Amino acid sequence: MFTTLSEGIQSIMKRILENKSDAQQLYISAQATYHNLPTKTPFDLQQEIIQFFNSNVEQEIKLEDEKRAPYLSSHKLLLLQGNAGSGKSVFCQDLSTHLWQNYREGDPIPLFISLPQCEDPIEQVIEETLENYGFTEEQITTLKKEYQFNFILDGYDELHQFKNLYVSNRLQDWRAQTIITCRSQALYRINDYEKFFIPFINDKRQSQFFNLNYQFLIL
Repeated sequence: MFTTLSEGIQSIMKRILENKSDAQQLYISAQATYHNLPTKTPFDLQQEIIQFFNSNVEQEIKLEDEKRAPYLSSHKLLLLQGNAGSGKSVFCQDLSTHLWQNYREGDPIPLFISLPQCEDPIEQVIEETLENYGFTEEQITTLKKEYQFNFILDGYDELHQFKNLYVSNRLQDWRAQTIITCRSQALYRINDYEKFFIPFINDKRQSQFFNLNYQFLIL
């Protein structure tokens, strides 16, 4: 239990920064391509996701054929795909560390969550994680109402069940943008798999899909 919310936030930051894994020490910045747009030019994944987290204005992506398409970085959810062993989890851990290293009071709170390690990832993934960090139910309610978050939900395929976590966890009630990672092979034979990742907010479908280009992970 924390005396103040600031104390709790600092406790999360300390734990994340003190537990940097050996894999992160050797980590090489990942490259990615857009999964649902014609352009296949690789880009720095961390930079693009930080832009997704931080920007609330419409931006444009210049496509290979010189056409332009809108990219709404105010979208609420981003699906990050990659083959088995492509480095999705290490990338997410490194992203979380980077965000905490640059965290300033008032910034969105980065919250990395390994989905298969949660007792109830379907309905209580955020509340359970914050409780495990030491926040009380009352403090969690305040965090939900007054603070911004960046949720990084890793390992969707390891749940071995297809649920729309954004909807079932009521993430629309949080002031947050969300990343969900999933092994690409888990989605190959699923028709309309996007329905498991599209956040339904005021009947508007808001999501942006990225495909982790694993061949650029190790140079």
